[in-house]
Amino acid sequence: MTGQPATVPTAADVFGSWTPDGVVFDCHGLLVETEPGWSVAEAELFARRGLPFGVEEKRRRPCAGRPS
Repeated sequence: MTGQPATVPTAADVFGSWTPDGVVFDCHGLLVETEPGWSVAEAELFARRGLPFGVEEKRRRPCAGRPS
């Protein structure tokens, strides 16, 4: 240890001149309650493939969120 504070790299140090083409912010439930709409879309996606996915199926999957 030299007693010097650690140097924290800046974004330019890490990424150089690279800039992203897009950014996705995951604000699920933070700004807008999206679970009810997602539940409808989720059920429709499964139904298109002939698979059931409703409240009961969602309840059985602990990582799938709460049913609306």
